[in-house]
Amino acid sequence: MIKKILQKTVLGVAVLSSSVMADYSDYMYDGYSLVGVEGGYNSLSAEMVDPDGVLNAQSFNDNAYHIGLKIGAQTGHYRIFLSARMYQDADESLEYLTTYGIEGQYLFNMFNSVDFFIGAGGGIINTKFLPKDDLTTPRTINDPYFSGEMGFNIHMTPWVDLELGGRYMSVDAVNSQPDKPNYYFHDMMTGYASIIFKYKMD
Repeated sequence: MIKKILQKTVLGVAVLSSSVMADYSDYMYDGYSLVGVEGGYNSLSAEMVDPDGVLNAQSFNDNAYHIGLKIGAQTGHYRIFLSARMYQDADESLEYLTTYGIEGQYLFNMFNSVDFFIGAGGGIINTKFLPKDDLTTPRTINDPYFSGEMGFNIHMTPWVDLELGGRYMSVDAVNSQPDKPNYYFHDMMTGYASIIFKYKMD
């Protein structure tokens, strides 16, 4: 599974890179350092399967808010981020949930002040939670994810951008306990906004 996710990530970066190289002469010296603060709302999907293999109606699904920090660089139509995000759900069934990853984006200039972007990424998701049907056995996952995102990047000033986007994360992880239901984590949907500060590279 890790091999498949890495293959998808490499393919996504390769596609984005090929687009970048096509316009290389346009932005060879147009580079920025980026620092972003992100906040958003997330829907996490999981299934609970009983020891006999039957899908349980009490599957774990949760909603959570997140805040994150991302640092990166931009050159012309292409930018890349390293990101770290922390999540908190309303009913506090999640003891913790964090993600650490890398995302690449390609920016399509729509107007002088607005870009449309698509992106792909990957990383690691860590979480620990207590199922409502078993408060004595915490469940944890520490697995890779693959993500895709799209949205709009609005130039508020020459040095500040507002990014509004949606992100899909494919997790495909499982937590198993002897004689207890297995939890299969599938995906997470996110709507987010970021304030991105740009600094001119020398």
